[in-house]
Amino acid sequence: MDTRWVLRIMLVLWLIKATIQAASLAKPGCQEKCGDITIPFPFGIGANCSGDEGYAISCDTKFSPAKAFISSINLEVLEISLANGSLRVNNPVLTSNCPDKISSILDLDLSASPFSFSDTDNRFTAMGCDNLALINRQATTIGGCMSFCNITSRDNTCYGINCCQTRIPPFLKFINASLGSIDRSNDQIGCKYAFMVDQDWFTNLTDPYVVQRMDNVPVVLNSRPYGVCRSFGAFNSATNSSESLCRTQAFCTNQSLCSCNPGYDGNPYLPDGCQ
Repeated sequence: MDTRWVLRIMLVLWLIKATIQAASLAKPGCQEKCGDITIPFPFGIGANCSGDEGYAISCDTKFSPAKAFISSINLEVLEISLANGSLRVNNPVLTSNCPDKISSILDLDLSASPFSFSDTDNRFTAMGCDNLALINRQATTIGGCMSFCNITSRDNTCYGINCCQTRIPPFLKFINASLGSIDRSNDQIGCKYAFMVDQDWFTNLTDPYVVQRMDNVPVVLNSRPYGVCRSFGAFNSATNSSESLCRTQAFCTNQSLCSCNPGYDGNPYLPDGCQ
């Protein structure tokens, strides 16, 4: 093949790649970045920039770099993944009798948002000696775990000695957690803490007990559209029932997520977003 044709083909491929890389994942005319965080549609910063008010993002420039927050639940955004239909946010740690910490409650309510806690990515975790941590939903205990005392050594495996974990039910949108002693008649006064946490992040900690010094830990929220790719807001069969959210060159997967067709890349929720 003529060298000039090879060079032309290489140039065209480079221009195509550059165009895809340059394409914004945000709604046209809307801000794509807040600090180091990319904000892809249906999330959005500013008026008319999100697919639904539940996906609205506020960008707080008082921080350096700026921090993104989900407006409806006021939790800091760490990462948004359209491909997984999820986002990672900072989640508060519940503490009791911990040095330099004010005892707190863990009361998280996502009912005003389109999100729920991921039951596959997260674990409810409790740490400390003689710790009975319970998860409550509307005054009903739905789970919990116990961590027993071992003052001579730390067990970083979190299988019940000074640390325990449990799974959560799917589609969980409200959590109220409480801490107490396993043996109420022989309360071991000491630092106790509990939190919902991204399990991948937690298992990669060299020392899981550093969480005691943290105010927040990452947690994964599901952000899938409702009704098999039909609506960003609360699904209503009378509205958006026949129109898919997946735009040109995109399709709805069996996990109710829009995805670009093979050979295309970009944001499948935007018109011409897949290139």
